[in-house]
Amino acid sequence: AARPALERLVRARGAEPAVWDLAWRVAAASGDYRDAAVLLKCEGFLASLDAKEWDQLGELFAAAGIPLEAARAWRRAAELAGTSEHDPAAEAARLARAWLAAHRPDEARSVLADALAVQGEDAALLELLGDVTLAADDPEAAYTAYARAAAAAADNGRLHLMAGWCALELRRDQEARRYLQTASEFPDQAAAARSLLRRLPGTASGRAAPVTSPR
Repeated sequence: AARPALERLVRARGAEPAVWDLAWRVAAASGDYRDAAVLLKCEGFLASLDAKEWDQLGELFAAAGIPLEAARAWRRAAELAGTSEHDPAAEAARLARAWLAAHRPDEARSVLADALAVQGEDAALLELLGDVTLAADDPEAAYTAYARAAAAAADNGRLHLMAGWCALELRRDQEARRYLQTASEFPDQAAAARSLLRRLPGTASGRAAPVTSPR
């Protein structure tokens, strides 16, 4: 019901940023996230968006399934915000996931590296770094990330499992055995860990072809 009146308002007063602010909110309330993102960008052409508006723009693009634009918007929001009142680790993870979804793994790795330099050994960020580097077919870097994450969060079975799998792929049998034996003590990872352990030398099955990542 609001759309006809809104269209008349845009035609009559389209030079006013407040009109476009209302327009994107109406579109978002209707679930038209792509249109809402475009309308919010139009507002930005008339009056510079602040950090919160760039953050909102990223949310709209993410909801519309356009991760590249979401990442660009969130990056701009971070540039404008400087120090954030939100959880910086969570924001870095959100941005890294958007870059990864946009098939920009190098950007994702850069975001995580910068965040880890500030946050220290954050297990969640290190786990995500492992996932990102594994997706980029870099098992060496993935192993390092998962091993660091496992040291920071020893009660997370997935971290031990993934570190063990990467070590297995790198033919680091001693490290693989250690991580996989630990992973086998966690109910959710036990079956996968025991299956991978059977591929180590000295078992009946030996070391066969590389296995699919258990992630």
